[in-house]
Amino acid sequence: MIVYPLRWCAALVCALLAAPTHAVEVKIYGKIHVSGDVVDSGHASGMHTAISSNSSQIGFTGSELLTEWLMAVWRLESDIDVTGERGWLLQRNRYIGLASVGGTFMAGYQDTPFRLAAQRFDIYGETLVDYRTVFGHATNTPSDVNTRISLDTRARNSIMYQSPKWGNFQMRLMQSAGEDKSEDGGDANYISSASFSYQPERVSLSLAFETQQKYSSNAARLAGGVQIGVMRLNAMYEILESAFTEGEQRQAFGGNITIGLPGNFSINAEGVGVINYRGTKLSAALAVIGLGYQPARSTQIYLLATQIINDQESNYMFGATGHEDQYKLAKLGQDPFAVSLGITHKF
Repeated sequence: MIVYPLRWCAALVCALLAAPTHAVEVKIYGKIHVSGDVVDSGHASGMHTAISSNSSQIGFTGSELLTEWLMAVWRLESDIDVTGERGWLLQRNRYIGLASVGGTFMAGYQDTPFRLAAQRFDIYGETLVDYRTVFGHATNTPSDVNTRISLDTRARNSIMYQSPKWGNFQMRLMQSAGEDKSEDGGDANYISSASFSYQPERVSLSLAFETQQKYSSNAARLAGGVQIGVMRLNAMYEILESAFTEGEQRQAFGGNITIGLPGNFSINAEGVGVINYRGTKLSAALAVIGLGYQPARSTQIYLLATQIINDQESNYMFGATGHEDQYKLAKLGQDPFAVSLGITHKF
């Protein structure tokens, strides 16, 4: 009378143990990045000092194996102001998607392929002189710092396909839905973006294209880098036109070098130029020299000095984006100068 129930229990336990288990992985990650800046924008007020939280962030990412060939992936990431000037969280990359041997589809709010194609080559990313100080500008209207519209953005209501790596090749394709949310359609911005990368050992190449309906913007970007011993060389070229460039093309180009030194130190330098749509001469140039110290993979301390040389019709300024403090635009023709001491820690 007791034997059969025991057999049934044993069979049930064996069946549960034999059932396929779905691997679940969840990670918490983040970065704290704070800098102290001394900036001279050329105004009568003189030097300006600030402590800035530079895209400090916390995020959650995860995956779950759904079948032998399909996996769910997701990310929830927020920007945090470490210096306390802002008490609320700002959204960063947030998406959910499906991954398989054929690639990954992700839907949500996420970096465009055009933006991702540049990040690998920017040694001063999310600092006072983030590459978006010059690159990606649809306009450089002098009246207000907030009118510096950049194509390097995250796309709302977007779907992105990321291919698997075919040898050394990989591509990303994105389309945003736009979705008019107001009567005048002010919230809509249909973005089409694509990038193609080639990354053999010690070499990286990226080609990216993007169109944005809201500003009638079209842009192309070519970036490359090579590692030679303790030295890393990067270069990038961009051509852009928008509703603000009166049908003409705006060009930006630049390069940087990083040299590893003994004792976890490094020295780096960068030069960037821009030719505005109004002419063929150089309208602004950016120069940076910096020193880095990385005692551990998770932590870096850096010191940089930088200057922008503007022509009489330009007013480029530091902190355009990626930097918590957006400084008042320089006056036309002024040449702002800045020094920044910062620390980053990743976990």
